[in-house]
Amino acid sequence: MAASYMDIRVFNEKLMPLVEKLRRYPMYHTNISYVGEFASGNGCVMRFKGGVTFTSWGEDITVTLTPTGPNTTQVQVYSVCALPTQVVDWGTNRQNVNNIMIALTAF
Repeated sequence: MAASYMDIRVFNEKLMPLVEKLRRYPMYHTNISYVGEFASGNGCVMRFKGGVTFTSWGEDITVTLTPTGPNTTQVQVYSVCALPTQVVDWGTNRQNVNNIMIALTAF
């Protein structure tokens, strides 16, 4: 099983402003590319791809946004190594997740 990392947080912000922030995220992180998004229930699932680096063959990143109230949104970020046999990621998946969470609070 490939190395992975996941975090879930609730933001005091509506769904669409968070989606807009995530659409702009790859502009500030050159090794991350936007793959696409689709509606899921009353929320949204967004996909990103981490590029190949010295420590990794790339990562698949999934961000699931689900409204939990009129002005709150639950954000789940999951990063997993693209190579299924890669069991050590040297902290790359944790870094991907943390960078996305920081970007959602910083913009």
